[in-house]
Amino acid sequence: MPRFASPNRERPAVLPMLRRMLPYIHGFHLRLLAAGLATLAAAVLMLAVPMVIRWGLDTLVVSSRPVVLWGPAALIIVIGLAEGVASFASRYLMEAVGFQVVYRLRSDLYRRLHELSFEFHDKARVGDVMSRLTADTEALSRMFGFALPYIAANSLTIVGAAALLLYWDLWLGLSFILVTPLMVRAMRAYAYTVQPSYRRRQASLGRLTEGLRVALNGVREIQLFGQETQEMRKMAARDEEYVGINLEVARISAYWLPHVHFLVSLATAVALAAGGWAVMSGRATLGMLVGFVTTAGLLVRPIRQTGMLTASVVQAAAAGGRVLEVIDERPAVEELPGAKPLPELRGRVELQGIHFAYVPGNPVLKGIDLVIEPGEVVALVGPTGAGKTTLAHLIPRFYDPQEGRVLLDGVDVRTATLSSIRRQVGTAMQNIFLFNGTIRENIAFGKPEATFAAVQEAAQLAQIHDEIVAFPRGYDTPLGERGASLSGGQRQRLALARVLLTDPRLLILDEVSSELDAVTEAKLRSALERAFTGRTTLVIAHRLWTIQRADRIVVLSNGEVVQQGTHDQLMSSGGLYREIYDALTGVLPGRGGDLA
Repeated sequence: MPRFASPNRERPAVLPMLRRMLPYIHGFHLRLLAAGLATLAAAVLMLAVPMVIRWGLDTLVVSSRPVVLWGPAALIIVIGLAEGVASFASRYLMEAVGFQVVYRLRSDLYRRLHELSFEFHDKARVGDVMSRLTADTEALSRMFGFALPYIAANSLTIVGAAALLLYWDLWLGLSFILVTPLMVRAMRAYAYTVQPSYRRRQASLGRLTEGLRVALNGVREIQLFGQETQEMRKMAARDEEYVGINLEVARISAYWLPHVHFLVSLATAVALAAGGWAVMSGRATLGMLVGFVTTAGLLVRPIRQTGMLTASVVQAAAAGGRVLEVIDERPAVEELPGAKPLPELRGRVELQGIHFAYVPGNPVLKGIDLVIEPGEVVALVGPTGAGKTTLAHLIPRFYDPQEGRVLLDGVDVRTATLSSIRRQVGTAMQNIFLFNGTIRENIAFGKPEATFAAVQEAAQLAQIHDEIVAFPRGYDTPLGERGASLSGGQRQRLALARVLLTDPRLLILDEVSSELDAVTEAKLRSALERAFTGRTTLVIAHRLWTIQRADRIVVLSNGEVVQQGTHDQLMSSGGLYREIYDALTGVLPGRGGDLA
């Protein structure tokens, strides 16, 4: 026996997964009841056909008049039409419920993805998440809309046919039914064996999707560095892995499903031989034999079909497990019970004893104590990896520190609702993301109800308005994927306009001018002067003009505050700030330099 033919003792997680789906069926009980009744009616009507055949043939043998077959023939046609209507109602109602269940499930998954904090998305692979949203939910849709309805109908048909065979002739019925446990065992062994392969197939599909996403997003870099061949090798390896797992699934199916088919053929042959002997011995009529074989034939399709549908259900169980993994994931940053909206901010920020690490044992921030007064402009500077962006991300509660507290106007951010915090704390992040919509839609993303005049005002403040109106379609210009039609500096200023439109009381700017040319940078200086007015501002910048404008400069190194003061104070006191300043102004004389 091949290695893959041995039953894996890992129990297929079909029933636990179905139990988890019960809340998603809430509200569809009447549809399910109607679908169940329609399924039962279809099964009864299907089983009525062999009974009519037996009645017609026995009547023909007794009367020897072929005309007596017209009645049974017409009745079979009527039964067939009625069965078609019942089957249609059963399939349609179950598919309707299935689509609604999967719609609810996908909505919960999508909602959970938005609820999960940065910590989850830092580690998650986008392609794998996309696979769970699409391929995995589609597998569940096929199960609810196709596999389960047919398995239910087939089960009713099998039970009804078996009861009818036993009713007609106990020994003939037993001769057929005794083979059934062997069929069930074969299908059970198939389900046990194929379950792990289906789970690995879904995971492999996630890796393949992720590889495609990365390759498509990085196609310019791939071409720029001439790495097309190398990337093709990587994609081929992922594709080969996926194909290999699919071939393993195919081998398992190819090994076990013929067992079921052979056992069905064996049972039919036994029934035909035993029935023929019963007719010749006078214990059964010809009509009974034909009706018996017809009924046995009705068992062939549902048993074979159920064996094949088992694969869909097992695949859906693996897919459902992957979907539920994400839905069951708890956000690292959650609102506490009883969290209240944050009152309108004046803008005071306090960080008390902050310790933070992305990976346990590898601290990024170590005992940070910092106070920013309302309306103050504070610049964070320091070497790469000093913890500047991490510190800024704790204020709008993108992450929670392992130790310490973040207070806004004296309120611990963990006691406030997330929406009220982020509505008043505007953040222009270093990694800019623009949506595949128009310029106006992107600027108004954080405030969709904003008027066109307000959108234009924010664009003017960010020094991007003149360039927008120069486009043929102005603010209605589509941006394309991730704003690829814009320059880096244009994307930065568009992202800045998006934040300024929300008019936050606390503004966090992370390298908003890193990709601006000297002319645009000069324009942006005056715009930021106005943006800083009347609001607390935390700036993470590499440009000295931004830092020198700050009321206070905080120097971070290795996760600790090592210096604080104005530019003049820090220059006179020496230390890390002076070292970085001297090094950069020496490299770029006359520019004022960048401060890392």
